[in-house]
Amino acid sequence: MKAVGKLHKLWIAFSKFYEDNDQIDDARTIFEKAAKVQFRSVDDLAAIWCEYAEMELRQENYNGALRLMRRSTTLPGKRYKSKKKLDKNTNFGPKSNFCYFYQTLKFCDQQTQFWLTTENSG
Repeated sequence: MKAVGKLHKLWIAFSKFYEDNDQIDDARTIFEKAAKVQFRSVDDLAAIWCEYAEMELRQENYNGALRLMRRSTTLPGKRYKSKKKLDKNTNFGPKSNFCYFYQTLKFCDQQTQFWLTTENSG
């Protein structure tokens, strides 16, 4: 019998379980492992990265969330053996929810830096 369902949702729920029980380091470990899985679609991998960053935002780790999103758009080293796998799991389309989320985080970070600079110079 073949398993059906969305594998990325299982990883997310598993990490959420740890987060809900204030085991944030364990939740991060689960997300790190999930980010290495070969999912069926790039959207599933994007969902992992977005949920991971959202967890960091809930923990008020804003810089960590931004670092995660930067890391998720960086090509991995020798993690993938073939070009086919690399393309499948790293090409986040420019109109995907992932890209909108990342752009929003970058914009918020720029605005924060602007206001901090303005406040400190005044």
